[in-house]
Amino acid sequence: MTSALAVTDAFTHILPAHYVEEARRALGVDPFGAIIAALPPIYDVQARLRTMDEAGVARQVLTLSYPPIEEIAPDPALAARLARIANDGIAELAARYPDRFVPVGTAVLTDVEAALRETERCLDELGMKGMLIYTSVLGRPLDEPPFLPFFELMARRGRPIWMHPTRPRSRPDYVGEEESRYWVWQVFGWPYETATAMTRLIFSGILDRLPGLTFITHHAGSLVPFFERRIETCMSLFDRYLDRTQFIDRLQRPLMDYYRSFYVDTAVQASPGALMAAYAFYGPDRILFGTDAPYPDAPRGTGLAAEGIRVVHSLPMPEAHKRQILQDNASRLLDRD
Repeated sequence: MTSALAVTDAFTHILPAHYVEEARRALGVDPFGAIIAALPPIYDVQARLRTMDEAGVARQVLTLSYPPIEEIAPDPALAARLARIANDGIAELAARYPDRFVPVGTAVLTDVEAALRETERCLDELGMKGMLIYTSVLGRPLDEPPFLPFFELMARRGRPIWMHPTRPRSRPDYVGEEESRYWVWQVFGWPYETATAMTRLIFSGILDRLPGLTFITHHAGSLVPFFERRIETCMSLFDRYLDRTQFIDRLQRPLMDYYRSFYVDTAVQASPGALMAAYAFYGPDRILFGTDAPYPDAPRGTGLAAEGIRVVHSLPMPEAHKRQILQDNASRLLDRD
C-alpha cells in the first residue's frame, strides 16, 4: 500500500445496482448510463475493491452518487421510495464488507416528514454513520424553515451531515442563454454553491441554534480558504456601509469561527496548493482525506487516491497532522456507537 496508515476516503460515491434498476424502471429513462459506462467502479463492487487496494485506501465512506434523487424524481413520493432503495443498497454493501465500506444514507428533503422517517431508519436499523444532503433542494436554500426539523434531528443524534454541491447544467450563467456552457456549472458552480450554503447556514442562525450540528463539505472548503480575508473584511465592511450590521452583530461568535466549524475533504484532484490553503485555514483537525472516487480518475476510478495520499505526505506539515488527515479525523467521526 502507498501509506502505512489505515487511510479512510471520507467522501466517495456509488450507485447500488437495485437502485439503478428501479430508478430506470420508474423514470422510464436512464440517468446513469453514461456514468456507469465511464466509471465501472461506481457500480461494480469488485472493481471498486481493486482500485482501493491499488491506491492504498483501507476503507471508503459510501455516499449515493450524483445526480440528486430529487432532481431526477421531482415527485416526492417516488423520490422517497428511491431513497429507501438506495439506502438499503449501500447498507447491504457495507454489511458485506464491513472493514472496507462505511455507509451513509441519503435524505431527500422534498418531503421533510418522509426524510425524517428515513433518517431514523438509516441511523437505527441500517447502522449508517450519517446522512447525505445537497447544498440546495431543487433550488431552495437549506435555511428555509421547513428543513429545520431535519437539522434538529441530526444535531440531536450527533451524526454528521455530508453536504454535496449541486447546480444543474440547465441553470445558465448569463441572461438569454438556455444552459451553462463549458462545464462552468460544475467546475466553478459547485464550489460556489457550497460556499453559499455554508454562508446561509451561518447567517440564518442555525449553527447557533444547533451547536451540535456536524457538516462534512466537499472540495477542501470550496471558496472559503482562498477568500478568507475577503469574506472577513467585506461582509463586515458592507454591513457597516449599508447600515445592516444586524447580520454580523447577531452572530454569537466571530464570523470565521463558523466557517472553521465545518469539516472539509481533500477532493481537489491532489492539488498541493489547494490543500495547503485548506490546511492554513482549517488546521489539521477539520480536514478529512476524501477523493470524490471514482469520479476524478476515469476509467480506473481510483479518485486520484494514490496521488492524493502521496501529496498529503509531501506537504510541509508535522507527521502527526498528516496522520490526522489520512486516518484519525475520520476515525473520530465514524468509529463510535
